[in-house]
Amino acid sequence: MHKVDSIEAAFRAEDWETLLALTDPSASLSADVGILGFFRVYAFVELGRLDEAYAILSQSVARFEPATRGKLWRRLASGLDDASRDVEAVELYRRSIEALPHHATAWILLGDVHIRAGELAAAAECFERATTCTQGDLDEAWLNLGLVHAECGRLQAAEQCLLRALEITPEYDEAREALLRVRRGNFGVPLA
Repeated sequence: MHKVDSIEAAFRAEDWETLLALTDPSASLSADVGILGFFRVYAFVELGRLDEAYAILSQSVARFEPATRGKLWRRLASGLDDASRDVEAVELYRRSIEALPHHATAWILLGDVHIRAGELAAAAECFERATTCTQGDLDEAWLNLGLVHAECGRLQAAEQCLLRALEITPEYDEAREALLRVRRGNFGVPLA
């Protein structure tokens, strides 16, 4: 098996230690250094070695196309978010948004950070921005915006958002359940 094929196989198998070994910069590889950096960043994030992922991404960010750069910033931000490193996560979600301004995912994840911090106005702003994007989970953006409106007692706005989520994905059970709770006046809609 060619080394590049082995790298891709390790990535698909989520064998992060093997992936790191195969993409070690000290190994003589003919593959593109940017691609190797992509795989190393991803492996380090999955292994919880976030500072190493950040170092590689910071050093090689210019080598990546904006879409790849945005995805890597978002993946690293998500790892930082999972590790409760919210300040760093917010910064990297913003970098992801700069690289991928028309993709909703980083806006949604940034909104989730604000929810956990109790910053409902900031969360609503993020979800609102996500609903204007052309790519990503727009149904989730509308759901989350609806949940924030419900939590703030704006039930009519919440209902409209939840209906929009269901227009996009009619089988979206979470949106359907939230809509029922809103229509019943049950404000205890879980936000995160």
